[in-house]
Order: sequence, then C-alpha cells, then structure tokens
Amino acid sequence: LLVLNDLELTEQNTALAKSLLNHGLPVTAQLMDELSTALDGLRNWGQAEADMAAVLKSGGMPLTTSTLSLALQSLPTLAEGVSRLQNQLAELANGQAGGEISRLAEKALKLLQSSTIDWSKSLPRLLEDLKQAVSVWGKSLESELARQAENGTVKSNEGWLALAQLRRALDNNGYRNAVRSIDQFMEGVRQMQFLNTARPVENGNPPWLLVNLPVAAHIPGQPTQQENYFPASLRIAYRTEGNSKRIDAENTRLVLTVDMNNGEYLSADLSFIGKRVGAWLTVSSEDLKA
Repeated sequence: LLVLNDLELTEQNTALAKSLLNHGLPVTAQLMDELSTALDGLRNWGQAEADMAAVLKSGGMPLTTSTLSLALQSLPTLAEGVSRLQNQLAELANGQAGGEISRLAEKALKLLQSSTIDWSKSLPRLLEDLKQAVSVWGKSLESELARQAENGTVKSNEGWLALAQLRRALDNNGYRNAVRSIDQFMEGVRQMQFLNTARPVENGNPPWLLVNLPVAAHIPGQPTQQENYFPASLRIAYRTEGNSKRIDAENTRLVLTVDMNNGEYLSADLSFIGKRVGAWLTVSSEDLKA
C-alpha cells in the first residue's frame, strides 16, 4: 500500500499505515501527513501514539499535537476524580483554610454534588439528576467563559468558574497540593469532554452523542453514609439533516451504562418513538438481577 501511494518504506510510515488500517482508515498520503504532523509535535512516538492518532481521526475528532497529548494522558476516571476532590473540598469547606477559601470550597462542592447521579433515588428524581449532570459535564470551562463574555457579564460563582476561582485563591495562599488536585481533576474533565466529541456510528443506527458521568451508589454491607462512585457513560442518538444535527426527544434512543466493581456492569437502554417507550435492562451477571 505504501508503494502504491508513492510513499517510502520507512519504519515510521509502516507504523502509520498499520494504525490507519487497524482503525478502518485508508492509507493515503493525506492521512499519513495528518497523523505525522500531529505526532511529530511529541518528543517521542511509537506504535501506541500512532494508534491513538488513528483513533482520533477515525472518531471524527480534531487531530493536533495538543489534542493528541491530551488524549494520551493517563488520568483517573471521572468517578475517581469526583470522589477524591469531593473529600478535599469538604475538608476545605469545614474552615481549615480560612473564611474566603471555605466559602469558595463550599460552592465548588455543591457543583460536584449537584452533577452526580444518585442511583438510589426514585425514577423522576433520577431523571432530574441525569439532566443536571449532562448540563454540567457537557460544558467546558472555556465554553462557560465564552458564553458569559457574549452576555457581557462574568459570574465567577457559577459552574466551573466557581472551581477556577477556588483554585486561584488556593494558589495565592500557598495550598500547592490542593491546586495540583484541582488541576489534575480539570485536566481529566477536559480529556473526557474532548473524547466525548467522537461520533461513533453503528450500521443501521444514527450517530451517538457521548457523555461520561459519575454515579453515586451505596454498596450493601458498607456504612449508610459511605457512597461509592462508579463511571458511567450516556449515549444519545441524534439525527443529521444536511449540515444540522439535533436530538429529537420524540424519536431517539438513550443508553446508560454503569461500570461496577470487578468488571461487572449494568446497562439501561431506552427508545422513544412518539408516545411509545421501549426499555431494556442488561446486566453482566445473575447477581445483579437480584
């Protein structure tokens, strides 16, 4: 294939061609150049980095050195990040760091708590949690700043800006460990939001919008006040008409998958067609059916 496309038989080109083929992409000079340009911005790259570049390209995501570096970072899952940061924010909110920082920590803590799905709630309240979680995790700090700038006002106590304001106060007062924790968490959120821009398409089905979410649940046998956080993914089918993309509430499909402990999972699949609703629940073992 390299020879047919007038490309040199080098180790680098072979790795790029392998990555393209493994992810269903054709081996063309243009795609080879796109992957090579993004990869050349890294200090060193090999087959794993080339594979990630092909993943981004096949998923329809922007491919640059910056987006590739973000996707390659090994970061905690969203559920792990939320659990860890909530514990730190709770300590700060209790007054250990002073009045102003405690006030800001409390606002940031409320943001995380309001964006977590509580699996123990009734269905109507669970749907409210889901709506709130999507509204939080689906918006980036940068998009919030852009939106408020358009309106001519910047409210630093709203959304992700509350966490950014807390980070600034902590940095000014020398709380380096807390600053690093917030930076790592936000980098994980950015990575998740970037990867959510993928548009997977299955044969015979419309493309999907992806949103990762943290789910809080109580495990039997543990203290009642102790919650565990599990990573979940929400897929929403949307319609494309020409250049426009939209989610039709009366004709769509939602799939919420929660990853439990030890490789277990459960998945709720809802289909909406007019006033008809179809529901399927899939679990990975008989124990979860109980």
